[in-house]
Amino acid sequence: ENYKILDGTKIIGDHAFYYARKLKNIEVPDSLETIENDAFYCCDGITEMVLGKNVANLGYHSLAEMNNLTTLTLSEKMNAETTQNFLEWNEKLTTIYVPAEATSLSEYVYFEESLKEIIVEEGNTSYFSHEGVLYGYDAEGNQKLIAYPKAKEAENYKILDGTKIIGTEAFNSAGKLKGIEMPDSLETLENYAFYCCDGITEMVLG
Repeated sequence: ENYKILDGTKIIGDHAFYYARKLKNIEVPDSLETIENDAFYCCDGITEMVLGKNVANLGYHSLAEMNNLTTLTLSEKMNAETTQNFLEWNEKLTTIYVPAEATSLSEYVYFEESLKEIIVEEGNTSYFSHEGVLYGYDAEGNQKLIAYPKAKEAENYKILDGTKIIGTEAFNSAGKLKGIEMPDSLETLENYAFYCCDGITEMVLG
């Protein structure tokens, strides 16, 4: 039920833990840098997962269809450019933790339909969270709302003052959201920002 990956291991190979359904706990060493395609696919027994500090490369569906995974702590070294669609069909994944050192989050982090909150560790200078909603900054340092979790319970949300940009697909499929309050600081709504927000009946732009 428990396994500690050997210190010094840098790569978890394709399908390495594929359908290892009796596995409940996995300890990942800080030496780890790469998790390849389908590495933990259908590891239904794992409920919590903490990636090693140095995991920068995540392969296709490397953490997909882990049907009892509820929380995931990302790596400090996550790299958006080397991260593929690693999360999908994790129907109980509600919380993602972002460490203070993380500076390059992949968009695939916040696409899960079950996600209720993204929590950024205090001290992160690239990202922060407010009521479980992910914020960050663009290349010019403008405050940006990056992702509103699709399964967030709140029916109303007030976007933080100072926010200038709502990012691409930021509120995509936020089906429980009924009311949204925008600050006067807002300047840009990017592509599909409120796509499929079926609960909103009225909207006043800032």
